[in-house]
Amino acid sequence: MKRHLIILITFFVSNIIMLASDGVHTVVMNRTPTELDSSNNYDEDSTDRRTPPRPVMCTIDFSQRTVDGISYDIFIYEVCDPEESLVGFTFSDEEDFIEFLEGLKGEYIIQFTTCSYVYTGYLVL
Repeated sequence: MKRHLIILITFFVSNIIMLASDGVHTVVMNRTPTELDSSNNYDEDSTDRRTPPRPVMCTIDFSQRTVDGISYDIFIYEVCDPEESLVGFTFSDEEDFIEFLEGLKGEYIIQFTTCSYVYTGYLVL
């Protein structure tokens, strides 16, 4: 029972958005391997059980026009409407992505694609 409670709490926490007041938004993002990454999520010490993905804290700083917290180079920035679940806008430049976000209001799904992972999180503006 305790394990189920921890899993449930982790699920909700991984989808929470924490907003800072000075133009910096912190987003909890889930990471999934891309098709380009041939490695798997198996822990070598375990008995063929997958390790759960670890949430990644990402910060979007509107004043500095930066995205921090992801250790890989992001080559695709995407903004999706959570109700439609379709990619609405795609950017290859970090500054263009942040400039686009500045004009939005509401809740959006953002997705960052790197060579190894796709990071997905919810952003409330």
